[in-house]
Amino acid sequence: MEFTPEFVAGTAALVLTLVFAYFPVLRVKFAGLASEMKSLIMLGLFALVSLGAFALAFYGIIPTAEPLTWFKLVQVFMLTVVLSQPAYTILPKPADVRDAKLIRDYAILEESFGEEK
Repeated sequence: MEFTPEFVAGTAALVLTLVFAYFPVLRVKFAGLASEMKSLIMLGLFALVSLGAFALAFYGIIPTAEPLTWFKLVQVFMLTVVLSQPAYTILPKPADVRDAKLIRDYAILEESFGEEK
């Protein structure tokens, strides 16, 4: 098996997805955040993972047959995003995550109705 930048970044993205979905304390706090904030956090982490995999390839720690260009970096980043989405979607949500999302949604509804008074 060859450890290419795509493989390293894709694997790291899946591990991050699993950590945010199942690590006990983190999953509840993460589920309670607004969707926009969760997206920004994950995109930032995927960018770091992509840069890390790109750096490993740049310094020759992991092999790559293609030349390293900015396009390759963007390609690795897009791969991390694309791989994580179906994984997050199909993972079963623990009960405490469902509860945290309900609490978040209730607070949002309460705020929106409170402003109309």
